Amino acid sequence: MPLSNKSMSVRGGLWRVVAGTGSVILALKMADAVDKGTLPRHWSTVGAYGWVVVMIGLMFFGVGSLVQVIRPLMGDDEVRWFPKRGASGELWRVLGVGVPLVLGVVAINLLWPSLGGRAAVAAVGLFILFLVITQAGVLWDNPQVEGWRQFFGDNVVRLIYVVVALAFIAVALVGHL
Repeated sequence: MPLSNKSMSVRGGLWRVVAGTGSVILALKMADAVDKGTLPRHWSTVGAYGWVVVMIGLMFFGVGSLVQVIRPLMGDDEVRWFPKRGASGELWRVLGVGVPLVLGVVAINLLWPSLGGRAAVAAVGLFILFLVITQAGVLWDNPQVEGWRQFFGDNVVRLIYVVVALAFIAVALVGHL
């Protein structure tokens, strides 16, 4: 089956299959350890958070690598890790907001463990609100969101995401977490 002109080499495809499969398997093993509570007891909260962050990163890398191989075989364009529009400036903006939010949640959880869940839920709402206000390509150029934008219009989609973001923040403030 011939691939498009933009397709990857066989070696690149095999590397992505091996690395992607290995990453997913390792992430699932890490998730199993979290579920069973077999993380070392002497680890600090930061160590446990680090474990979960690495686990999530491995899962995203694995699934993303496998999708990069499967989509071109199905006749679709090759998948990119980052949107075209975003370039590096947008990536730094998104990281510049996301990383401090995560660090803030970790700090709140360390200082006031009873507020950690509320801080995490509120941070999700704030991050969604940031993506909507800035129309970041990470969200705005997503093919599913583009379909919504074509069907409902930009303002309705923006309103839907603002309502979702405010719902997260409201749950964090008044919900039973």
